Amino acid sequence: MPAGRKVGVWIGVATITLFVTASCCRGRGTNCLYDKPCAGVVGVRWIPGEDWSYGLVIEARGSHVSTTKALAVNDESEGDDFIVYGDGTLHAYKPAYFYAPIRVKEIYTDSGAKWPDYVFEPSYKLRNLSELEAFIRQNKHLPGLPSQAEISHQGIPLVSTQKAIVEKVEELTLYVIALQKQVDSLKALLRNQSPPPSRQALR
Repeated sequence: MPAGRKVGVWIGVATITLFVTASCCRGRGTNCLYDKPCAGVVGVRWIPGEDWSYGLVIEARGSHVSTTKALAVNDESEGDDFIVYGDGTLHAYKPAYFYAPIRVKEIYTDSGAKWPDYVFEPSYKLRNLSELEAFIRQNKHLPGLPSQAEISHQGIPLVSTQKAIVEKVEELTLYVIALQKQVDSLKALLRNQSPPPSRQALR
């Protein structure tokens, strides 16, 4: 990299201009840039002295933190691709790809998807089992859930798939309740039709 080339990094609303020289790319202490070849890599070598210490802190204050870009990664031709606002809100304007397992404690979505408790409303029309069997035979998947071909083409849409799974569980609950009522009815019918045992049979 030629000496004196400017690399812009947006922090808050100010641009910090770093002058990267060939000698700094090799790193000469804790305040030098990464010990890597000059290829546009900008960073700070940092050795933590204790657990839970900080490597880089961006502290935004004041009434404008929620509308201030504390950190932004942008494409010069298309503008901001990824932004962290001063209040910690993240915005990604392009699909974010993660090529490793992601472990989180909980995920909440505000997609506005209607939760399928409508299945328990009296007006909900539940497919009869013969219709459901015909659909499965023809399509090889449950209604409302994506097919293997759709998943292979576009992946699994987690929110809509989770909603559809809950819908199927609630429908299944209604099927089980209906079947149990039929079983109880048949049991009662058999009890009423069976003659009481004779005294001779009890001996």
